[in-house]
Amino acid sequence: LATQHTLGMKVQLAHLIDIDLGAFRNRVVLSVGSHEGVQVGQVVIDAHGIMGQVIEVLPTTCVAMLITDPAHAVPVTDERTGVRAVAYGSRMDGQLSLPNIPVSVDMRAGDTLVTSGLGGRFPQGFPVGTVRSIETDASGMYLHAWATPAAELQRSGDVLLLRDLAQPAGAPGPPPS
Repeated sequence: LATQHTLGMKVQLAHLIDIDLGAFRNRVVLSVGSHEGVQVGQVVIDAHGIMGQVIEVLPTTCVAMLITDPAHAVPVTDERTGVRAVAYGSRMDGQLSLPNIPVSVDMRAGDTLVTSGLGGRFPQGFPVGTVRSIETDASGMYLHAWATPAAELQRSGDVLLLRDLAQPAGAPGPPPS
């Protein structure tokens, strides 16, 4: 709840009421919905970091896709070096996959990954994960990093939904008539 005061963001408390952790989906159902003002795209966090984002809203509940879902991606920054990458959900034991990192990049096991703020969906500086291992891909031109999520995805019962985030940037709308 300190997030509300630290960042000047409004937050909303929710409870996990169902979990769908399969090979092809990593999602949770939360105890709040449109009656409480929840909207698609809201970021979900626990006390340790980013968990995911709301993808479906019903009147009294909502569904959030976890960052480990194979269909999820979040722009990240290596806190030690400032290197930017994209962390994708993977089918490998709840890990995050960071492919196509140039071999010249300084990224090491143990580095902390935080949200970069790029794209406008996730606020900058929230913990995402820790680099677990790095390997060279088959071409030898890129690295592939694996990271462990910072959020306690298997243990969290209470989560926060962030509000007041800037809308993702895009083409401006038509001028008012």
